[in-house]
Order: sequence, then C-alpha cells, then structure tokens
Amino acid sequence: NMFYPVPNTGSANSIAANYRGPAKTNDGIDSSFIGRFDHQISPNNRFYVRYYHSISNFHRIDGQLPAMGYFRRIRFNDSWTVADTHTISPSVINEFRFGGYGKRWPINSNYLGKSVIDQAGLVGYPGAVPSNVNGVPASNISGFTAISATGTSLERLLSLDLNDTITWIEGKHAFKFGFDGMHSRDNSYPTSPSGTLGTFDFTGYATGYGYADFLLGIPRDSIWSGITPAFNSRNYEFGGFAQDDWKITSRLTLNLGLRYEYHGPFRDRDNHIYNFDPSTGSIVIPSDASRSAIVPNYPASIKIVTAAQAGFPSTTLLNANTGEFAPRFGFAYRLDRSSKTVLRGGYGWFYDALTPKAFSSLTSGPYVGNLTFDNPITNGAPLYQWPQAYPVGGSSTPLGAQVVSGVNPNLKDSYTEQWNFSLERSIWLQTGLRISYIGMESHQLPYRRNLNQPRPGLIPFTAALRPYSQFNTITYLDSGANQSYNALQVEATRRFANGFYLNAHYTWAKNLTDSLDSNQLGALIQNAYDRAAERGNEAYTSRQRMEANFVYDIPVGKGRAHLASMPWYADKVIGGWTLAGMYFARTGYWVTPS
Repeated sequence: NMFYPVPNTGSANSIAANYRGPAKTNDGIDSSFIGRFDHQISPNNRFYVRYYHSISNFHRIDGQLPAMGYFRRIRFNDSWTVADTHTISPSVINEFRFGGYGKRWPINSNYLGKSVIDQAGLVGYPGAVPSNVNGVPASNISGFTAISATGTSLERLLSLDLNDTITWIEGKHAFKFGFDGMHSRDNSYPTSPSGTLGTFDFTGYATGYGYADFLLGIPRDSIWSGITPAFNSRNYEFGGFAQDDWKITSRLTLNLGLRYEYHGPFRDRDNHIYNFDPSTGSIVIPSDASRSAIVPNYPASIKIVTAAQAGFPSTTLLNANTGEFAPRFGFAYRLDRSSKTVLRGGYGWFYDALTPKAFSSLTSGPYVGNLTFDNPITNGAPLYQWPQAYPVGGSSTPLGAQVVSGVNPNLKDSYTEQWNFSLERSIWLQTGLRISYIGMESHQLPYRRNLNQPRPGLIPFTAALRPYSQFNTITYLDSGANQSYNALQVEATRRFANGFYLNAHYTWAKNLTDSLDSNQLGALIQNAYDRAAERGNEAYTSRQRMEANFVYDIPVGKGRAHLASMPWYADKVIGGWTLAGMYFARTGYWVTPS
C-alpha cells in the first residue's frame, strides 16, 4: 500500500501499463549571490575580492513508481577570488591571484530508510541499520515495476589555486616570470550507503509467480552491504615558468620560454585505496591498517599485500612524475620592409596530468562487497521469510571471481609537441592571406586493457585460460598510446572596408591515434596484447573542412554610394540594408560500427 497505487487505466485483467498520472520535474537556481569589492590602496596598487554563491534545487521522480514521489538534489556552489596588481616601477608589474571553488552536491530520497524498515516490520539485518540513511529496501519482483529509490550520494569538492606573475620590460625584452600552485580535495562514496537497507529478489521460485512470493515475503535471495567509508582524496600540483619576448630588430621578434610542472597523484586521507600488481597477481593496499576496511567476505584466495611488500609508494600507490620541463619557442619575421609579408612559427611542449585522473581506478576494490544470502526451500519451508529479512545465523554465498582495476604505478603524464609555420601576406583591398602548416604529436596517452584476457586462439574459452584465474576482468590503466595530427590551413580575411567583410578558411587534416576513446582515461582496447591494432583515424576529425562568412552593406540609401539623397520615407524602406551569410562544408566523420 505504501508504494503501489490502485490501477486506474487499461483492462481489469492487465497488470501492465495500468496506471497513468501526471508527473513533474523541477529545475532551477533557488538563490544566487555575487559580490565584488575593489580598493585602490595607492596609485600603484589595487586589489579586488569577488565571491559567488548559488543553490540549485532539483526535484526528480524517485524510482519508477508514482507513489514514490520525488527525490531531491541540492547543489551548493561557491567560488571566490582575491587579486592584487602592483606596479612596482614603470617597467615592473606584479599580478597576484588566489581563488577557490567548492561544491556540495548531496542526493537524498524522501524516504528515511530505517523508518520504512520499521513500518514494514523487517528484522534480522546482518548489521545495524543507520538512522540517517535515505532510501528504501529495494524489492525486485519479476513481471512488476521494482520498488526502489534513489540512493544517498555525496559529492564534495574543494579546489584552491594560487598564482603570481611578474612582468618586466627591459629594452628590447619583455620578461615574464610566474608560479602557480593548486590543491584539490574530493569527498565521495564509492558506493551508496543505501545498500545497507537491503535488496530482495522475488522471482516466483516459491509459488511460480513473483508477486505471490512478494505477498508471502519469500525472497529468492537477500543482499546486504555495509556502509563503505567515503574516500577523502587530496593532491598538490604546481608549476613555474620564465618567458622572454625579445624584439631583436624591427623585423624579427623571438618568443622564448620554459615551464616546469609537477602533478602529484591523489592520496586518500584514510588509506582506503588499492592497486593491482601484475607481477604477482596481488591486491596492493597502503598498509596493514587498511585491512580493517576490507569487506569480511572478500575471497581469501586473493593475496593482499601492503605497498611496502610490493614496492609501491605507501600513500598514493602511484609514483609522482618529476622533471617535467616544457620548452616554448616562437618567432615572427617580416620578409620585406613594407611589412606586407610575415613568416611566423612556433613550437611548444605541453603536459596533461594523468596521475590525478587515475584516482578513480584506485577506489572500491576489496573495500566494497555485498553479502548475498540464498533462501532454499526444504520440505516446503523456506530458510527465512519476512518479516525475517535475512537468515538467523546464516552464512552468505561466497563472493565469485572479482572484477578489479589497476594502474601502472609508474604511469607517465601525457605530453604533446605542437608546432606551426605560417606565411602571411597582405594582398589587395584590405585582404590578408595566410597559409599554415600545423602539426602535433602526442605521447604517453592513456589506454586501458584487460590484463585477464586470454590470448587469442582456437581453444574454446574456459576460466583456466585467464592469466589470473582467481579474478574476472582486470581493467588496467597504462600510458603509452600516441596521436599524430597534421594539417594544411588556408585562410583569407578582408577587414570591414567600403561596406564589406569576409573571412574564409579551408583545412585539410589527418589525425591518427591508437587511443580512440573520448574517455579521459583512454580506450579499453580490443586485444590486450596488440595495441597497434587500435591505430586509425580519430573519429571526429574530418579530412576536409571549409567555413566562410561575410557581411555586406548594400550601397543604397543615406550615407551610402547610391541614392544617398532619396526622400526619407523611401530611405526607410529601401535604404540601409545589410546582407550577411555563412557557408560551411566538411567531409564525414569516421565511424566504427558497433
């Protein structure tokens, strides 16, 4: 009665599509605030403070049954900035900025789980049911819409960023020196605590009809999971740079720069992370103290060792990447004294941090697991029956082969080399022409493979063919994929003059990679033993692409070339018109059938 409404439509003999009613969802920012304070400390020094706060309130249908009502998701967002600009001398300026962003995005069902359990009279849970967990005991009934509710969720994030830049003009040089640092914290549940309210499967195995099993309170099995502690991750990243824009002559300018970056891997405050060691087939945890958080029914056949025993870093299980220097170089050279022709070029090295992104692959594992209790019928009597939700003193079904993740402890950060050369020429009637070659090579891109995939062969599959027989799938994150982009670009631009503007450009490009997935952790390759087979055209880079747009003031009417002296009423009708348009064309995307 609490969850199923009375049918109101369809045949009296139908148990499908027999209820209709209105439902609504609600999205909106209930409140937001932004404020800024500026202060001129002195003629050479000024600063400002800015703060933003918003609360977004979402209502969604909870579960699939209309009687369930709505669950609520509230998003609290805060950001702030403190900035200071100090003119130290006419040639030296210092810019300082400190900012942060925080979010809290909890999700809660309207139902308080323990209250529902008490109303239903369910007893015999394997562990205590917390009084502050939202949701309902999930009941899956064959042939019927399940009783379920949105699980409690927690997303908390704090990101702090500090940077300082000094600009120094000295003769033909414009120097810049800078430092930036970032600290991030993330707090989330690997799995929802609502699992502690229980999941019950009514399949019809007792009576032949799922709903009859439900009315009698005889589940085929009952599943329970204890509350998995939320992870509390944090990391530090910083970088520094030096740059010089050097105007050697009136015709030649060089841009020289060097940047250093450090991207620290995330660690968990409570050391509830794990990794996988392919050399021994073992689960690696930070320390012996981490064992207390491992679910009690985790298979004893799986060897679990500490980071010290496996030779992994003790708090992060991943080594930090150091020595990441990124050079930058650019030039601009006027080929003639009239400055109508310019040759430009540049080269740069850019890093993308992988170790912070890899943290999600190090959560869950042995710290997450369900207890499944079968309900056999002996001599016509089930082992347990509601209100007894779980068997008294019963043992759970052993966990099967585990699905785990792992990350190469020596995971490398991806880096990209980019270069370009352009020849620019001012031709006629305020029109410029640019012909460019653009190149890019990316290395150490992420990709994932199943370490437990049997080698291809003619022998029918059995679990014994897996390299690690005590596991199912082992998704392993590694670096080493590549990408290569080369393009020819031609662009013509006419500045707005005499009532006409035009911009048109054409690109002929080729983009090849063996990491064809848009996932930030890379593609899961088909054959774990042959990454090269993945190499092909990147899916969304068209081979050819052309775009053009124009604006044309039709030369008729007041202030224009023709009929400028026409009567005002005529000018209102046929004068002052502007025509604008655009053109776009490309060849197709690369499509992989699936």
